[in-house]
Amino acid sequence: MTCKALRRFVGSFYPTWNKAEFSRLLEVFAITEDSRTTELSGGMKAKLALSIDLAPRPEVLLLDEPNAGLAPVAQRELMEIIVEKVSAAWLCAPFFIGPRRQSESLRGTHRHHSQKPNAF
Repeated sequence: MTCKALRRFVGSFYPTWNKAEFSRLLEVFAITEDSRTTELSGGMKAKLALSIDLAPRPEVLLLDEPNAGLAPVAQRELMEIIVEKVSAAWLCAPFFIGPRRQSESLRGTHRHHSQKPNAF
């Protein structure tokens, strides 16, 4: 299935589906609508999933481990996109629940293993 066919299929379930927003997000993520979903990398599939999640412009968006299984660079990129999108459109209280190392890197306070932990 191509991303275009997936857009038509998934979009048919949402009365608020925004085709232009989906296409814009694909462009931001460097995914063509002619790309076959089975040929996308794990990171690109996560970005495609995020495009599908955001296209209907939901009032509430809950993402359960959106970066699970992604390479560290792809995790950072995906989280930056999520934070950018959410902060531009909605009032949000972001909570990152996951391994301590992952949440520290998202806060920009990552420390080397030999350093003592900071008190919160």
